[in-house]
Amino acid sequence: MSPEASPQNPRSETGRRRRGALQSVWLRRGIDVLDLQPVLEAQGSPLSYYFAHDEHWTAGGHALVAQAISQHLAR
Repeated sequence: MSPEASPQNPRSETGRRRRGALQSVWLRRGIDVLDLQPVLEAQGSPLSYYFAHDEHWTAGGHALVAQAISQHLAR
């Protein structure tokens, strides 16, 4: 199976469905949710925010996510 098709890949169809199902559960329980995948994808090259050899964010990924979380909390 290719990494793109892996269920662990948040960009795969399975990953998107899994993320959506979890978000629905959390929202029904009154838990605030910020989906960071669209934040990363909105920049046009989401994989550039991850290290090539693993699934951790680079410094640029951390900066982008920190900004998104800060804006979300400010609402």
